[in-house]
Amino acid sequence: MEIQVLQINWKFLVWLIGFIASIFAGVKSFIKNPDILSFLSALLTPISKYMDNSPGSGKGSKKKIAIIFKSPGGYCKRMERAIRECLKPHKAVDYEFKVPEKFESVSEQHAYIRQLIDSKPDGVILTPPKGADELVPDIIKLLNRGLPVVILDDEFDIREFLKRGSLESHLPIFVRCDQEKGGELAAEAILQAIDPGDTIAVISGPKESRTSKLRKHAFVDHISRHVPKPIIPIVETDWSELQGERAMKEILKINPPVKAVFVCSNRLTIGALQATEAIESEIPIIVSYDGIDSIRNFIMEGKVYASVDINIEEQAMLAVDELVRIVTSRKRLKSRQLKDLIVQPTLLKKETIFDKTNPSGSLFKRLLPKA
Repeated sequence: MEIQVLQINWKFLVWLIGFIASIFAGVKSFIKNPDILSFLSALLTPISKYMDNSPGSGKGSKKKIAIIFKSPGGYCKRMERAIRECLKPHKAVDYEFKVPEKFESVSEQHAYIRQLIDSKPDGVILTPPKGADELVPDIIKLLNRGLPVVILDDEFDIREFLKRGSLESHLPIFVRCDQEKGGELAAEAILQAIDPGDTIAVISGPKESRTSKLRKHAFVDHISRHVPKPIIPIVETDWSELQGERAMKEILKINPPVKAVFVCSNRLTIGALQATEAIESEIPIIVSYDGIDSIRNFIMEGKVYASVDINIEEQAMLAVDELVRIVTSRKRLKSRQLKDLIVQPTLLKKETIFDKTNPSGSLFKRLLPKA
């Protein structure tokens, strides 16, 4: 009886295999028909395109980010390198840098932003130049179209956005360094390097620059809290090497001689150093600001005593992570709540630049181009 059952099962299996084979043969013959193939192609192509472009599919749905800088070098050059590094893991995002030919050109940024209003990217990162409040109406247009905008640096007064009645959508996201803390760090470095009663001077940026004001006022306030009735000559000038050189030449004429100078930017520092090359008298201690590559080299050579590093790599990481998270999300931005991400500055000196325990030093080495 058992053998009989086994025979019946084998027969059924042979029949099933033959049935499946006949079905495949029929389907193969069916789809070879050109008319049938055209029909299937017309049916499946739009479905395939829809699936490829659907959110989260990972295909054909790359988001576009526009990054607009205020100048072609210095701070922006280091920021560009850091942003590129931070964007490497984000394969679903395309990006384009817009870099002006002139240093801090408001008119060029106006043109770039107006292009964005028409081209409609998915998100924007902006480093505004001095006098940047003029750009607020154009940025409000981007925001009202639903675009997330991340603003780096402190040239925008956040209150400008809060008081504009025409802002119907979300606020921009601000990522910036604590400039006032940076001014205090510079003051503390100088106080530790000079004797009581020594004259201190400041070379600052233009009056209309918000970052210059924040750095300068914090520096002077900190010195005033530790030195009774200090006399601090301040030379206000434009952000350029030439103006930095001229300002330092003025300071070198002061009597009694200035023993230390706080220079409020990397470009001004480069110019100030050029002014000291030809003099034979004692050169004042220089504390710089920004901590870009050339300033680090000057510290290692002993030409600059210290510099406040605004930790550009950390700012870039916050800006990129925040913007990518938003543009890859399906949720539309509606919040009018202010998002202000503040990075703490650090003081760079010769002994800290290549210290592996120092975050600034290690980040700098990691991002240095290979020789």
